[in-house]
Amino acid sequence: MECRGLNKLARRKDVADHVFKLSSSFILLTKVNLHNSHRITSCIPHCWSSCYNCDCTNTARIWVFWNQGIWSCTLLAKSSQQITLPVINQASFQGIFTIVYGSNWQSGRQALSKELCQISRAYAHLPWAVMGDFNIARFR
Repeated sequence: MECRGLNKLARRKDVADHVFKLSSSFILLTKVNLHNSHRITSCIPHCWSSCYNCDCTNTARIWVFWNQGIWSCTLLAKSSQQITLPVINQASFQGIFTIVYGSNWQSGRQALSKELCQISRAYAHLPWAVMGDFNIARFR
């Protein structure tokens, strides 16, 4: 599930309802001002864990939450454009999840490409899902 606009109370209630009713196991947020983090964490169940990639600013470009009752995740790598987590679920599935929020600039995306190549080589023996917004538009 990806969410935007959690500064509004009604939207936070929608997220909380969604998490409980549909048994979501991951939530992805982008461009979060950390001074608003208390608003966001108030709608996430206490049994969930999270990771974000806040650099030296007060904005986390990526913030991912997961249900600890379903997934066991640890931080493998993070940068301003990606968070990579090795994951294991209750059925013993093991893999790598990389969540991307790419730079608007080509030079930044080139750095992301190098990071992803390094992760790919190091963990080629595991299933790997790369998801998110690469901020690339192609026109013909």
